[in-house]
Amino acid sequence: MLSSTSLLTAQRPTQEDQARFVHALLTMSEAFFPHEFSWKNRAFYGRYILPEIRHQGNKPTCLFNAMCTAAEIEMARTAAMNYQPMYTRFDVDSFVRDYEDFAARIEYGYQCVQIYDVQSIHTFEDVCNTINQGRPVLGMLGLTIDFDHLPPTGIYRYYRERRKIPETTHEVVFIGYGLYFGERYLVFMNSHGERFGDRGFGRVFFSSVSDLMTLRVPSISPFRGP
Repeated sequence: MLSSTSLLTAQRPTQEDQARFVHALLTMSEAFFPHEFSWKNRAFYGRYILPEIRHQGNKPTCLFNAMCTAAEIEMARTAAMNYQPMYTRFDVDSFVRDYEDFAARIEYGYQCVQIYDVQSIHTFEDVCNTINQGRPVLGMLGLTIDFDHLPPTGIYRYYRERRKIPETTHEVVFIGYGLYFGERYLVFMNSHGERFGDRGFGRVFFSSVSDLMTLRVPSISPFRGP
């Protein structure tokens, strides 16, 4: 059984720890307080690989914000593994200006941040194993009137009868996972600033997410922030 001490102090779980922890999550008693794994406050190869929380404001740019955040995590992960510096910060607004029709031309969004090898992912176990490796997972949420008011310790659930009208979806980046009284959930980075949820992070039940995918980017990118 993986101890709570090892879960809290390990910089990067071994393959054996990954498998044991995922198994422990899936078989825990509902009466047992759940463990949570995320990269919010955890170092990968001695470095924190998550970028700053973005704020899209009132602009419908969640897709670009999520892609840029995921790309930065992938690049920071590679840099940490190779003991190299990481300075890249993507300028979301410039990408949106270049591709105003991005919602209908997602492939151009991938190109503008040099994303390749986009893969769909379907099971909770695969999401956990991907996150354990320091890799981000992109995914979609349906929005309800409750989403913007998610408390720091809350877990979001999509209820169709409380959906926003017109019906709206939102792209986020998953960087953690856990179990709450037997129900699986994911930890995500949002793009609504640090006042959202837990300083810009949130939790959502796995049953409320869709269109999960992973991506890869080159270790060095010509696009740099200011």
